[in-house]
Amino acid sequence: MSLTPRLQLPYLAAGQAQKHVTLNEALRSLDALCQLVLKSTATTTPPPTPTEGDCYAVPAGAGGAWTSKTGQIAGWFDGGWQFFTPREGWLAWVDAVDAVQIFKGGTWRSAVTELQNMTRLGIGTMADATTRFAVNSAVSRFDQEGGNHRMVVNKTAPANTASLVFQTGYSGRAEFGLTGSDAFLVKVSADGTAWHDAMSVSPTQVTIQSVTTGNLRLMTNGTGSLRFGTGGTERLALDSSGHFVPLADNVSRLGGAGARFQAIWSATGTIQTSDAREKIVESPLRKASALALLDAVEPVLFRWKQDAEGDSRLQAGFLAQDIKAALDGAGLDFGVWGLEDSADHESRQWLRPDQLIPVLWAALKETRNELRALKERLAIARDA
Repeated sequence: MSLTPRLQLPYLAAGQAQKHVTLNEALRSLDALCQLVLKSTATTTPPPTPTEGDCYAVPAGAGGAWTSKTGQIAGWFDGGWQFFTPREGWLAWVDAVDAVQIFKGGTWRSAVTELQNMTRLGIGTMADATTRFAVNSAVSRFDQEGGNHRMVVNKTAPANTASLVFQTGYSGRAEFGLTGSDAFLVKVSADGTAWHDAMSVSPTQVTIQSVTTGNLRLMTNGTGSLRFGTGGTERLALDSSGHFVPLADNVSRLGGAGARFQAIWSATGTIQTSDAREKIVESPLRKASALALLDAVEPVLFRWKQDAEGDSRLQAGFLAQDIKAALDGAGLDFGVWGLEDSADHESRQWLRPDQLIPVLWAALKETRNELRALKERLAIARDA
């Protein structure tokens, strides 16, 4: 008898007698195999009271009427078992596991593990040509296999985008990832159209910026300090009381000879540690040396060549070169003067005006002593 190539259905032969028998056999096979539903793929003993049309995949070790029928499909029709041979790639709904399975390599297995190169997949929603994978769910969970779990979002070129977008009403509000470069970027939007960069992180730089015309705020949880560091070392801290302090004593400077603040506003003056227990006193500042410095240095009125605010008002002060010359003349060297780069004698020179206070103090004391001596001599002259 000739059979169809896939379902092995019998053909009706020309001039065949009792054609209805062959036709009914073919229809019975179609009824069993088309839209195939299997009660189980693991039952080894034929059920005692099957329902007409029930089908089972016969597993290894089956007995009874299924003996020697391993791998075939057993269907109950007209009070007996009829057997069909499945073909590679057949799909069936399996009631026992509530899932679609595929016949592959001589066994029935989950069809999901065999789905490859699908054009789109929608879970709880519709996928389309643009959104080819769509999920509608209260929670999406990804568990680890082994010790790790990594989600990868790949792009083919630095100028492309690999990011995650968060929306309200299908309008973008926040996005983070690699958007147009290989720097990690965080962006926000109020309307899904105008986007503002909030933070950028590259291998060499971290930038945090205000996304509107308002102020940028960096906040801690209120119990700790906001700390700033370079080179893997914490340098400065804004503590929970609002005090801006270095994290190591007497090692950090504010500004430099070539990077100055124009003005520092303060309600009180600068406080310097002056505890005698922290100082090694070398010698008193001799009054003669103080007077020599005072006589050698001429205060000047000047204007800065470069002024950030364009203020051309006169300033009063000293010239570092004059202070240096006076120090050399008096044979002194202390912290009132220095170079921006101590190894480069052509680098900018700086002054510490606070260091001149003891000089003025010593000179004033000497002047007062001289004045007192003159008064005493004048009094003696008057008495004579």
